Amino acid sequence: MDGERHRSGSGGERARSGRPGRVGVCLTSGFFGFFAHTGFVLALERLGIRPVAATGSSAGAIVAALWASGRDGPEIRDRLLPLRRAEFWDLASPLDWLRGPPGLLRGDAMQRLLEKHLACRTFEECRFPVAVNAFNVGARRATYFRSGPLAPAVRASASLPGLFQPARIAGGWYLDGGFVEKTPLAPLLERGDVDVVLVHHLRSTSAPALAGRPGVLDVLRSALETLRGRLDETLLAAAERSGKRLVVVEPDPPRVDPFHLERGAAALEAAREHALRALGAGATATAAPADAAGRSA
Repeated sequence: MDGERHRSGSGGERARSGRPGRVGVCLTSGFFGFFAHTGFVLALERLGIRPVAATGSSAGAIVAALWASGRDGPEIRDRLLPLRRAEFWDLASPLDWLRGPPGLLRGDAMQRLLEKHLACRTFEECRFPVAVNAFNVGARRATYFRSGPLAPAVRASASLPGLFQPARIAGGWYLDGGFVEKTPLAPLLERGDVDVVLVHHLRSTSAPALAGRPGVLDVLRSALETLRGRLDETLLAAAERSGKRLVVVEPDPPRVDPFHLERGAAALEAAREHALRALGAGATATAAPADAAGRSA
């Protein structure tokens, strides 16, 4: 990726104080990455960085929506860390599979959790504008939700293919926004009130190298990661053309999954500490950091 980038473990200095700028925050998709994104939000609040707008995809959509709805970082942390698998593990029945596209979980329990924890019901009630993406199965493209009910849109954005059944909204079927667009930059690039875009980029879990002939799923996963990477590069090139300043913060927190939710606290803290190191020096209430000595080649 182009733009200023701060990777976990880099030996560069902290970012130095920067020119003023109105900040938009982009939280990428990442399998059960909402703990890490919460750590990033905690770091931004600690540094006094307040967004004028935010976007999110999948796990990023969950945190972006909670934040925009009126929950601050500590509230989000206190609501997500106690999460247990049983709270969202609503197994689909064979009848559910006959009624619509398949998925291990129905997703209704996830939506109830979102409705419980969001501080408002609609996009319009949020304290700052937020947009979340989802993959429109029928149209075969990413769709951004920016108005209307908040919880169903976030559910759609986080409906990971295979794990959750697609979400039904206004007659259409929607899947995880990160399925095709990991980094939801477009709405922020369109905004005239955003000068600096802060991207919290969670790396995709890498599959081990294959010793033998790849299977169908291996080929599909490789093709999807290639597509996502190319789309990310296209979006980042668009950001450069837009004249907006782009800062990408890329931590490497412990991996979390439905069967290891206890790792969430460690992932949150790792991301928080990484963001504080990357962005800490000289940050102000409306200013993102300037050039860092430790940017990647």
